[in-house]
Amino acid sequence: MEERFDLDAVFNDDYELLHADYLTSEQSDFDVEEILQLLPKSTHTILDAPCGWGRIANRLSLLNFEVVGLDRSPGWIARAQAFAKAMSSPATFVVGDLLTYRPQRHFDAVMCWFNSFGYGDDEWNAAVLDAFAHATRPGGVVLINTLDVVPIREYLNGRVHGEISTTAGGLMVERSSFDLDEQRLVTVRAHAGASDESGVVASVRLYEREAWVHLLEGAGFSDVTFHARTAPTNADADFELTVLATKR
Repeated sequence: MEERFDLDAVFNDDYELLHADYLTSEQSDFDVEEILQLLPKSTHTILDAPCGWGRIANRLSLLNFEVVGLDRSPGWIARAQAFAKAMSSPATFVVGDLLTYRPQRHFDAVMCWFNSFGYGDDEWNAAVLDAFAHATRPGGVVLINTLDVVPIREYLNGRVHGEISTTAGGLMVERSSFDLDEQRLVTVRAHAGASDESGVVASVRLYEREAWVHLLEGAGFSDVTFHARTAPTNADADFELTVLATKR
């Protein structure tokens, strides 16, 4: 069981700059609107994992949900707590790993948003779902926003998608391709002018719907459903998918 890339190297200070077009206040409001449409009406307690700097967790807590945000990065958690203070949000934030976090309580919903699933091999990813199941009460739900493998695979079939962004260290080039053998979206990130070998590589396992059902049922969930983006989004909605399942 293993992670498939250096999480600390990918989710560094450049991460927010590279995704600045999506990680806006307006988009966070859209995300919350969509999450509210998907959550059961009985939902009161929510675990947001990973929560980043709390852009969604704090907004949900202001809507009278009891929210705990979990992230492996002390830096992101410190920012989430500062954000909560500025917003007068009652959300709670905890430094912890998705694999090993074992709360002393169960939540009505566990939420994993913005393509934050699939960082490891299949065994690693299944263990993350086991942890989510441990944290979810019977009858509660898990909500996973991810990328839809079918249009991603078709779009990147035999090609590389490149993007250039401005970061604190200068121009950053991202080149994304799809590994057909391992069904992984692979992104190489390097400063302009540097060789690909010097860049940071992110590798995310994407699953077809049948595989999602198998994984989630194996972790103790049932009634797996799939949802397209329903609120306005700054991302390409055709490439996104949200998976919803109920804890048995």
